[in-house]
Amino acid sequence: MSPLWRSVFSFKGFLAMVMAALLLTSCESTKMAVETNTPTSMSMKYAKFTGQKEKDIQVEKGQPLEVGFEVTTDSGQLDISLTDSQGNPSYQGKQIQTSSFVVQLDQPGNYRLEVKGKQHKGSFAISWGSLKR
Repeated sequence: MSPLWRSVFSFKGFLAMVMAALLLTSCESTKMAVETNTPTSMSMKYAKFTGQKEKDIQVEKGQPLEVGFEVTTDSGQLDISLTDSQGNPSYQGKQIQTSSFVVQLDQPGNYRLEVKGKQHKGSFAISWGSLKR
């Protein structure tokens, strides 16, 4: 193969890698943020959050969980959803304003917690643990 063709293929390979990187890059941005994640909580305080955060929660048979939410909204949009492994919503909140609330998960299985922000200024704190019965 001539050096010219090698350089053409090298350029095409480089261009393909750049395009793939651009396509795989998400449109997330966060400004002035402090984020904390533990096995039983996730929280974030920020000047601006656009993007998505996810966490999987496991509910064992006979051990229901209580999921507590605290949200502060100064501006922008924050959506939170909690769905089971079949995609059925246990909680779905859109454009959540400043509030505190609790959701109970009684059925065993895997749940997906998703927090989506769009130009959101404020914070969220979510924690989960066994119900005190």
